[in-house]
Amino acid sequence: MKKKAISIVFVLMLVSGIFIGSAFDIPKTVYAEEKPYINSINVKGTATVKTSPSLAHVHIGVITFNKDASKAQQDNAAKMNNVISALKKLNIDGDDIKTTSYTISPRYEWEQDSKGNRKSVLTGYNVNNSIEVTTKDLTKVSKILDVSVEQGVNQASSIRYGISDAERDALYIQALKAAAEQAKEKAAALASVYNVTIGKPHQVTEDYNYYPVTYSKERISFDTASEVSTPISAGEIVIEASVTASYGY
Repeated sequence: MKKKAISIVFVLMLVSGIFIGSAFDIPKTVYAEEKPYINSINVKGTATVKTSPSLAHVHIGVITFNKDASKAQQDNAAKMNNVISALKKLNIDGDDIKTTSYTISPRYEWEQDSKGNRKSVLTGYNVNNSIEVTTKDLTKVSKILDVSVEQGVNQASSIRYGISDAERDALYIQALKAAAEQAKEKAAALASVYNVTIGKPHQVTEDYNYYPVTYSKERISFDTASEVSTPISAGEIVIEASVTASYGY
C-alpha cells in the first residue's frame, strides 16, 4: 500500500514537471537578419513634350435683361436658339454644344426719394445662359465667335485649347520615359565622380505631374460683330513628367 502511494506521488510529480516545464519553456524570439545599410544616390529626372493643340473649347454666353423674368427668359432662349442654329450650319455637332450654366438673378438699383433716403429697388431680372462649343477644326474658332456675335452672344468666358485624352496619355508616357533616362544619366554621372559602381535602381517614384492647357490671349469684343474674322492664336501644349530614382552602391 505504501509503495502504491509512493508510485502515485511520483507519477503526479512527473506529470506536474512536464506541465511546468512546458509552461516556462518559452521559445526564443528569432529576429530576421538585418540588411546591411545601402548607400544610395538619389536623383530626379524631368522631361517635357510639346505639341500643337488638336481641339478647342469655346465658352460663350448670352445675357438678357427685362423687368419681367419670363420675358427675359424668352428673349434669352430666342437668341441662344439662333446661336445654336448658326453653329450647326458650321457643321458643329449638337453633342459638341453643351450648356455649362444657366442662371436667373434679380437686378437691384439704389434710388433716392424726395427726403434723400436711399433704398434698394428691384428693377428686373438678368438671365445668363452659357455654353461650351468644342471643335477639332481649329480654323472654325474664329467663325464660331463671329457667327455667335451676329446672333446675339454678348459674353465670353474663355477659349481653351487642348488635346484628346488619348493624345495626352501617349505624350505623357513619352515624357515619362525621357525623364527616367535623364535620372539614369544623372546617377551615372555622380557615380563616376565618386568612383562607385551602381546597378539597377532599388526605388523609382513617379512624381505628381500637371497637364497644362493654353488659353487664347486675344481680347474679344462683343459690342458689335466684326466684318473681319476674329484673330485667334492657338499657342502650344506642354506636357511635363518627372521621376525620382534611388541607386544603391
